[in-house]
Amino acid sequence: MIREKISLSIYEMTVVAMMIAIIVILGAVPGIPVGVIPVPIVLQNIGIIIAGELLGPRLGTFAVWLFLFLVVLGLPLLSGGRGGMVTILGPTGGYIFAWLFVPLLIGFSLKLSWHYGMTQGITEFLIVWLWGVIFVEGVGAIWLANQLHTTLISALASNVLFVFGDTIKALIAVSITRRLRHIKVFVKKMVRMVHSTAQKILWQLLSAPDSWISGNDLAKRFNISRESVWKAINGLRKNGNNIESRRNLGYRFTGNSRLSADIIDFYTHNHFKNRLYVENQVSSTQSIAKAFLSHHQVSAPTVFIADHQTAGYGRQGRSFYSPAATGLYFSMILPSPTDRPLQAGLMTTTFAVLIVEVLKQFFPAQDFRYKWVNDIYLNHKKSVEF
Repeated sequence: MIREKISLSIYEMTVVAMMIAIIVILGAVPGIPVGVIPVPIVLQNIGIIIAGELLGPRLGTFAVWLFLFLVVLGLPLLSGGRGGMVTILGPTGGYIFAWLFVPLLIGFSLKLSWHYGMTQGITEFLIVWLWGVIFVEGVGAIWLANQLHTTLISALASNVLFVFGDTIKALIAVSITRRLRHIKVFVKKMVRMVHSTAQKILWQLLSAPDSWISGNDLAKRFNISRESVWKAINGLRKNGNNIESRRNLGYRFTGNSRLSADIIDFYTHNHFKNRLYVENQVSSTQSIAKAFLSHHQVSAPTVFIADHQTAGYGRQGRSFYSPAATGLYFSMILPSPTDRPLQAGLMTTTFAVLIVEVLKQFFPAQDFRYKWVNDIYLNHKKSVEF
C-alpha cells in the first residue's frame, strides 16, 4: 500500500515483524510424518499464505524472504526445528522455494479481484487455494521427483495426500486473515498514537502559520523535553513537512510536499478521526475502499486518499491515468442515512453540483462547467472526474 523506496515505515516494520513471528510460532508445531514420502504435514504454510493475504504482495513477500533468509543462515525456524542450507536443498526444498512466490502471487491476485469488486470470501479462498496449495504442491512435486529420482507422475500422486489437508489449511488461513485485518487496522492506529506528540506539535504550528513558536514553549505546553521536541520536528520533516527553525525564534510551519492525514485532520477539525486513510501509492482507492467495506462495518463517512494510483479506473472499468503529485485521488464510503433504497443514478449528478459549489467558494472568479455525466471542466480542460 508506497513510493518506490527501500526504507519501511514504523507501521510496515511492525507488521512485517509480527508476520515473521506468526510464521515462526506456526513452525513450532511439530510436523506429522506421512511415511510415504520424506515430507511431513506442517502448519507453517498457513503463515506463508496469511502473509500474502494480510500484508499484500510487497510486504508479504518481504516478510517471507526475510524469514527464509534467517533459515538459510542456520536459524532453526522451520517446522521440527530445521534450518540451514541442508534443509533448503533437501526433499522439502521445492515447497520452500515455492513459498518465495506465494505472497506475491496471492497478494497481486487479491488486488486484481478487489479491483473488479470480487471481495467475497469464496473468491479469496479460490485464490489462496490456487497459489497456496496447487502451485506449492506442483513446484514441490517437481523438486521431489528430482531428489528421489522418480517420475513426476509418481511425485504428484504422492502429493495428493497433502492436497486435502492443505485445502483445510487454506480455509483456516482465509478465516484467520479476514479477522486479522481488523487487528491490522488497530496496529496502524496504535502506531499513529505513538506519533501523537509529533501530531500535537504539528497542530500547534498549524494553528499559528505566520508565527514562530520556541522549542521551550512547545516542551512546556506538552510536558516533554526539548530533545523530544527536536526529535518530533525531525520526524515531521522526514514526512514531508517544511518546518523552518531559527535560533532565538523557534519553529514555523511553511507547507508540506506530501499528502498528510494529520494536516487533513487539522483543517477538517478532526471530523474524520480514525476514518481517514492516506497513502503515497495504491493500486486504486476504489479497490481499497471496496476491500475495506467487505471486512468492516462502516457507520460514518470513511475516506481513502492516495497521491498515486497504479491501477486507477473510471466508468465501465476504463483505465484512469493517476500519476503522482499531479492530482488528488480519493474514494469515500458514505453509509446510507436511512433504510430506504438509494437512487444511485442521481448520486453522480448530485456530487457534480456539490463539488462545483465548493470550488466556486474557493475560486469565485473561475467558470467551472459540467460535462455529462461525471466530469467538471475549467477553461475547456478536464479538472475533476468522479
